[in-house]
Amino acid sequence: MKMKKYPFCSLILVLIMGLSFSLKAQNQDFFDTQARRLEWFRDAKFGMFIHWGPVSLTGREIGWSRGGERRGRPGTGETPLEIYDNLYKHWNPSLYNAEEWVQIARAAGMKYMVFTTKHHDGFCNWDTEYTDYKSTGKDALFGRDIVKELAEACHRHDMPLGFYYSLPDWYDENYLTDKHDQFLEMMHGQVRELLTRYGKIDVMWFDLGGMVDEDGSRSCDPAIWDAGNLINMVHELQPGAVVNNRTCLAADFGTPEQRIGAFQSDPAWETCMTIGRQWAWKPKDDMKSKPQCIQTLIRAAGGDGNLLFNVGPMPDGRIEPRQVDRIKEMGEWLDKYGETIYGTRGGPYKPTDWGVSTRKGNKIFVHMLNWFGDSPALRLPLNGVKIRDVSLLTGGEINHEIKGKDLLLYVSKSAINEIDAIIRIEIEGDAMDMPVIDVKPESLSYQKSATASSESTSHFWKAKNVLDGDWIGHGWRQQGDEEIPWIEVDLGEKVTVSRMIIFEDGNSIEEFDLQVKTRKGWSNIHNGQRIGDKIDLTFDPVKGQVFRLSINKSNGIPSIREMVLL
Repeated sequence: MKMKKYPFCSLILVLIMGLSFSLKAQNQDFFDTQARRLEWFRDAKFGMFIHWGPVSLTGREIGWSRGGERRGRPGTGETPLEIYDNLYKHWNPSLYNAEEWVQIARAAGMKYMVFTTKHHDGFCNWDTEYTDYKSTGKDALFGRDIVKELAEACHRHDMPLGFYYSLPDWYDENYLTDKHDQFLEMMHGQVRELLTRYGKIDVMWFDLGGMVDEDGSRSCDPAIWDAGNLINMVHELQPGAVVNNRTCLAADFGTPEQRIGAFQSDPAWETCMTIGRQWAWKPKDDMKSKPQCIQTLIRAAGGDGNLLFNVGPMPDGRIEPRQVDRIKEMGEWLDKYGETIYGTRGGPYKPTDWGVSTRKGNKIFVHMLNWFGDSPALRLPLNGVKIRDVSLLTGGEINHEIKGKDLLLYVSKSAINEIDAIIRIEIEGDAMDMPVIDVKPESLSYQKSATASSESTSHFWKAKNVLDGDWIGHGWRQQGDEEIPWIEVDLGEKVTVSRMIIFEDGNSIEEFDLQVKTRKGWSNIHNGQRIGDKIDLTFDPVKGQVFRLSINKSNGIPSIREMVLL
């Protein structure tokens, strides 16, 4: 039998095609496996983040309040090293009860928990073999394996469990020195301990892989952490665990911090946010209101993401009662309306300034979080989808009609409440088959252009953030030392404006002017004093394109969360 002869170029083409098909199959296997890992996570929507350690004795921030500069890593300098590093010798959280923590999370409607096993300060909340700087160390007053007790409680109640682990370790003398290889051996060894000692682990939450430099910028190099092998170890030892993106390598989900992530279905994402201003417990910390907390969860779900909501237990081991009460209020709301959050996906209507939408099966849930005008009339494109029924889950009157290719919803103003008016739309077919659709905002300023006299180097506090529809997360903060800081909004064209709503972060502003730009310069529209959490200004209608908030006097650094022009 004669072998068939192929020209050399044909042979190369066959090999390339074979390799291409092989790589494609491997990629498909990877994405299929990732999708299976993420299925429970995407459905869960709501988790509890817990930052805790000996630092709770000081009431200051975990990790960041340790000492001053640490090899170019900015710290707050609030607690000297010799004090911070010995706090664990005096820390005795005798009221720590892991069972109680899990029950609190369940009552809040949270579907998983993520605990800080080790923060940047290097203190370990488990019985690691690699250091004596731990909750079970020979000099530790407490002497218990905190992680072990929490893991056992979570497993008893089928509560998915995640471990936060900081990649940097400002306590370890080998970190970022000529002995960094020894540090890596220790770090990988600790992660292996966490993945092998405590049963099933559902989330591995790494932090600060993108390191903060002296100027506040971030640099990201996965080689510093041997990140590829680290992630492979997680998937080898805990095949079902999802891994976040903070090792400097793409992973299962992204982690926007202290802000609601933008609408995004792929990759998955999870907003991590504090219930107050600080991750670790702080006495009399400013706490988010009930509407802020619930709307944060709704906005995360509407953006097709999750919310990992942080509490900071007190020095004695209890979660602060007022924090418990607040997240239980979230649980009570979810008991009534959880079907609009759990197991849903964001869309089909993109988030806008007045609300978001979620979908599941043949149902679309439109969440009206804020409406600043008269009785709302919403126009939602249908793209050929047929409507079966429209109703208000939260009570009140609603009428609807089909006009052309759109669904028009007429909601009574009495149906709008301080948290969420939920419209349930039942359609023929699967709501997931609908494309993602932009909807009209209520305000004139949503996602327009903003500039300022100066702005923070942190992306959390840029001028553009005041027009993103998120009045709960971060916004704009003055960075320079100008005597009269300002922030202005460019609407793109001349329009008539008669109202402005401003959300301040803190209460530092004491005198301000609202101005419009004219051919002759800036013309005052309104002179005011304190703004506070929110101020709603009405004035005679004025036509203009660029509007400015000029801060004439403040008792601190001015910060604005959101500006709404109507």
